[in-house]
Amino acid sequence: MLDAVGMISAPVINSLRPVAVLCAMVLSLACTAAWAAASTAPEDFVGIKWGASREEIKSAMKEKHTNTMPRASTDSHLAFSGGTASGFSVQWWGFDTGEDKFWQGKITFAENGDVELFFKQVKKMLTEKYGTRQSESFKPGEPAADWKLPNPETKDEISIHLSTSGRNKQKRLCLEYVNETLKAKYPAPPGATGTVTPKPTDNGF
Repeated sequence: MLDAVGMISAPVINSLRPVAVLCAMVLSLACTAAWAAASTAPEDFVGIKWGASREEIKSAMKEKHTNTMPRASTDSHLAFSGGTASGFSVQWWGFDTGEDKFWQGKITFAENGDVELFFKQVKKMLTEKYGTRQSESFKPGEPAADWKLPNPETKDEISIHLSTSGRNKQKRLCLEYVNETLKAKYPAPPGATGTVTPKPTDNGF
């Protein structure tokens, strides 16, 4: 009886093997496509290409109807105020460069109502565009989310950090993009970034 079962089951198993292989291939391709779609790194920050010069940044920000902030700018940092990003009003913009190569951009939004609700809204937009977050903090009053995105073509790695800053009525939502590859290649002079804190045609995030 066992021999008979073995004789019958063997052809059945063999006939199922191509189906199993095909299913595995389809699943693998689907997973690869989903990973690629969710992991595509942005090649720019609000329409400004990584590695852009300071003059290119100034020109692009002029088109966004922002105001320059000379007192909050340095040789490696450019600051602007006003304008919008993805339809949201912006309080401040910050751009960091090294050897005249742009590698970090930061937005501080003007919205100061329910900032945590605003955080969830922007986080949802970023998740839909870049996929699941690599890390997230649910600390009350201090939510944060991070993405790490590789660019297979340029070999750049882009990190995105969404968080809140300030307290009470001064609390704002901040969104930061960093080209980690260019940051390592063209570092700003020691102490040059983040040393100046300003007072508080859109391509989206």
